Order: sequence, then C-alpha cells, then structure tokens
Amino acid sequence: MSPEAIKLHYKLMYAIMSSLNESVHNLMEVLLGQISMHFKADRLGIFQVLKSGEKPKYILCGIVGAKEGDCIDEAYPLEFNFTDGFICYTPTQSVGWDAFISIVDQNNELIAILAVDDTSAAREFDPEQRIILFHIKMIVEEIFKQRNFIEQFRFVDPVLNILNWRGIFWKAKEIELRRKVSPGPLSIAVLDIDHFKDINTTHGHSFGTTCLKAIAKAFLQNMRPSDIIGRWHEGDEFIVIWEQTAEIMKKRLTRIQELFTGLKVDADGHHEIGFGFSAGVVEVKEGETLEEAINRADERLRRAKKTRFTIISDDETEGG
Repeated sequence: MSPEAIKLHYKLMYAIMSSLNESVHNLMEVLLGQISMHFKADRLGIFQVLKSGEKPKYILCGIVGAKEGDCIDEAYPLEFNFTDGFICYTPTQSVGWDAFISIVDQNNELIAILAVDDTSAAREFDPEQRIILFHIKMIVEEIFKQRNFIEQFRFVDPVLNILNWRGIFWKAKEIELRRKVSPGPLSIAVLDIDHFKDINTTHGHSFGTTCLKAIAKAFLQNMRPSDIIGRWHEGDEFIVIWEQTAEIMKKRLTRIQELFTGLKVDADGHHEIGFGFSAGVVEVKEGETLEEAINRADERLRRAKKTRFTIISDDETEGG
C-alpha cells in the first residue's frame, strides 16, 4: 500500500472515530471531506439494505453534498454487480452515482451501500483510488460496528433493553429521511401502564421494574423489525412509532392489549399481577414535527386514562 493510501487510512480513522457521537449526517460530511482531498467527489449517500421477500430493497437514508434542487434518483438498481467483490463502478450507467461500496456486518451480511459521486461528470477510478475506496469500506464498516456499541449506551434503556427517549428521536430521524424518498403513513402512540403506581406502592419498586421488563418483552414479541418502541423519560410510559395509519395502529395495539390479559408476573410466590395499558394514537400530519405529534398523542392518552384500559386515536371523543 502506498504512503498516500496509508495516510488517508489514518486520517479517515482519526476523523471518523473522533466524531462517533455525532449524527450519521455529520459523520458522512467528515467522510466526504476526507474523500474529496484525494479524488473528486462532491456527493455521498448511504443506502439502507432492507430484506423484503427474495430481493433486497435499497432505500437512500442519508445524503450529503447534494446541491439545492439536485435530483435524488428515485429508481435505484435492484441488482449490484460488484466488480472488485465489494465495489460496483457505474460511470456508464444512468444511476446518478460513480461507485457503490458494499458495507457488511460481522456476519458478512450486506447491510448498507455507500455511494460516491462526482456530480460534474462520470468518472473512472485508477488503481490507487480503488485502494482508497477499499479502505473507505473497511472504516465505514468499523463505524457501523462502533456506533452499534455506543448506541447501547446512548440510545438504549439499560434496564428494559429498549430505546430510551434519545433513541426514539434518533430512529425517528431515520424514518423521516426514508419517507422523503418513499412517503407513507406514520403513526405514534403514547402508552401508560394502568395502576402502575399502585403496583410500586404495594409490592415495591424492584417488583415494578420486573413488571416493566415483562411488558417491554411482550411488546417486542408482538412487533415487526421496522416498528419502534421506547421508554419515555424512564417512567412507565412508552412511545410506539409505526409506519402505518392510526387506524391500523389502534387495531394492532388493541390485539396486544388483549394479550396483556394473559400476562402475569409472580409478585410474592402467592399472588400474580396482571397488566393493562391506556394509549393515545395519532397519525403524523404533513409538516408536523415529531414533538408536536407526541404532544397530540399525549393529550389523547390523558383522556384515555380517565376510563383506563382505553385506546383513543385521532378524532375520537371516547374509546375502548
């Protein structure tokens, strides 16, 4: 490896690893800046790879360097022919990017595609630049591994092993980016465990924590991989975000609520405690922020708590 490639490798490693606590967008800006020092590239994208049926689906979930009014391609190639085993060079194709770099996890499963582009013209990469692209690949894969490790501390509730409020907003931002490319419904529910204060008072906070763990596990077992659930400010409230209509979300939550009637936790060896929850459900409106939608859902939750074990969605005066 040439001194130039070695120099880039360490520059990239230092720049990226020192920015691990930043957003994915900021990390991409650092990466693009370093790449641009060595060959012309003014646009960088990350495609998330979603396994859907037999063929994977590629969704652009992050982009930097796009000028105002720049067209973000909506028709992406469904198949990648990685010339060097990990890079697909596309200077003659009308896909809008010069190269796609495969990003794999520790199990060698394809999880993302890093796209590099010189928007002024299609380009070829010489052998030295291909080596640089290879090191970009290794470092980005390391970023994914490191970020997953750090996210366990920053974005995951250590007690319930689900997202905390930071993680909720982080995941929601990813959804917002996807929806710019593939618009669709998005609904939010704020849930509260009914009579939880009584459980804590009667059986103690340690048992209350055991109950919350059982509740979180029950939700995870009845959710899709794309669904989001998190603990809201370390209490007994939860936030659920699903890419579905409010009507469908309410029906699914109602089914989960029915399952809760069979969820029991042994309190003292003699008594079992059952659970129920109330929820407020809203569908995110066009132009509405996540905070605004959560506030609307929280208002519906307050109404639902008046009767307990109730789910109230948009435009309802009462629910059940």
